[in-house]
Amino acid sequence: MEEFIKNQSRDTFESSIGKLLLSIKRKDFEKYEKVMQDTRCRLMNSIAAASMESYQRSYDTILELSLLFEMDNFVKTMLTDFTIQDNFKQLNNIWDGRLKLAVNSLLTKDASFSGQRTDFKP
Repeated sequence: MEEFIKNQSRDTFESSIGKLLLSIKRKDFEKYEKVMQDTRCRLMNSIAAASMESYQRSYDTILELSLLFEMDNFVKTMLTDFTIQDNFKQLNNIWDGRLKLAVNSLLTKDASFSGQRTDFKP
């Protein structure tokens, strides 16, 4: 993953996710917060521009923001003092509610499930 990130000529959503995962793995939460904030700002700027044209154009960016939210929620939930079982219950309730709000399509739900699977990989 480090090689992938080094070889990126520009900041993409995928490279940002890689940076976030590496910072989590290294327990570098200052870098995690910085990358998370930068990525959110970049996506919000993209949504602001796209929303003037159409909802359809901004939908992919909204999904990316949703994935960022789920990743951030996972990290912050796992850093709390609750038991692991309580944390998983809380995450499950949040994710279940968010999936019910998403458009019922394989493309949308696959992106969400993929992010959730990544959160649980060691």
